Amino acid sequence: MENTKKEDFKFNMEAVEQSFSKYEMGAIINATVVRRVPKGFVVNIGGKHDGLIRESETGEFSSLSRGVRIDVMITEPKGDEGYVIVSAKRAEEVIAKNAQIPAVRDGGVFETTISNVTHNGLVSRFGSYKVFVPASEISQTFVKDLKVYNNKTLRLVATAFDDENKEIIASAKAVALKEKIAGQAEFWDNMFVNKVVKGRVIRFAPFGVFVKVSEVDCLLHNSEVSYDRYEKVSDVLKIDNEYDFKIISLDRENGRVQLSFKAIQEHPFVNQIKAYKLGDIIDVEIKKVLSFGAIAKLPNGLEGLIPTSEASNRFVKAISQVVKEGDTRKVQIINIDNVAHKITLSIKSVITPEEEELNNANKAKN
Repeated sequence: MENTKKEDFKFNMEAVEQSFSKYEMGAIINATVVRRVPKGFVVNIGGKHDGLIRESETGEFSSLSRGVRIDVMITEPKGDEGYVIVSAKRAEEVIAKNAQIPAVRDGGVFETTISNVTHNGLVSRFGSYKVFVPASEISQTFVKDLKVYNNKTLRLVATAFDDENKEIIASAKAVALKEKIAGQAEFWDNMFVNKVVKGRVIRFAPFGVFVKVSEVDCLLHNSEVSYDRYEKVSDVLKIDNEYDFKIISLDRENGRVQLSFKAIQEHPFVNQIKAYKLGDIIDVEIKKVLSFGAIAKLPNGLEGLIPTSEASNRFVKAISQVVKEGDTRKVQIINIDNVAHKITLSIKSVITPEEEELNNANKAKN
């Protein structure tokens, strides 16, 4: 009779042992606050050992008191002084993310921080789920070193769910592609010639610079970089830096956009022309003789045009009958075009017909 009782007692103890909660790393348990201790809050987690919410979290959960129920996550199954270390903060985060799982399952974009890198992809967690991003789904371009993504937060979309094993296969590339398409559509709907946009310099080419505006690659031709002379484009613009540009050409059908950097800068003409006003009489140097007139250089470096019709008080077929390259002549400013940045000059307005007749006579004698 006694042997039977001992066996029954042994069986019952084993049953009690099996009834205790197992302290699995990452498990979330609804606990009851037992008491406040110097190291934090002691909570009952339904097993042989109590849990401890460490002091570092008590500031966020200062309102806890005996008997309050709270969700906690097991972070150290074998903690200090016989306590199982638990975290209310981690449990709160996981529960919040688990609430987003239905939206993620429906194709919603979610964010997660990469915690591990393998030879074939990236590993993370989102709520109770393990997240795996295959190497081919990280970027639209080839990624040589996956380690650069460790501890980096990525925007992902789920491509497969394994609810039994609590795993999500996800893609960052799909998110980037979706956002690129949306960004391009928005770009074309909102852009127009002369609009100033912000763009990032992405690469240099022999003929110009490629600039990304929203999700569209645009071209900045070398001739549109600066009014000032420069040896190389990198002296003016830097890769990965953002600048303001003006759109000077749009071709939606062929997906081409041309930008100008110098168009948002002040044209040198604006400052230089301040030295003169309409009607000023100045000495200029004839730089080039053309069929329709002559280009003359002003004292401060600006250039102006002397039309053939302004070369003489008498009719001349070509301005070469009056001036030649290298001559210095006195002229009057008769027009300033601040928009086109042009100056029109006149020789005949500073010399009377009599003076001109006399000059011609002297030339004939010589």
